[in-house]
Amino acid sequence: MNIRTRMKWNGYTSLDTVENICHALNCGVDDILEFVLDVKDDQITCG
Repeated sequence: MNIRTRMKWNGYTSLDTVENICHALNCGVDDILEFVLDVKDDQITCG
């Protein structure tokens, strides 16, 4: 499964992969990811 598919389906994506994406796009992590607190389960998820 490629990176885009894993991210689309909320699959695991390593920090190395995130770093490579940010480097390729010349942006920061906060430009491509959003961390949201799931109040129901008290867990942090990426959305």
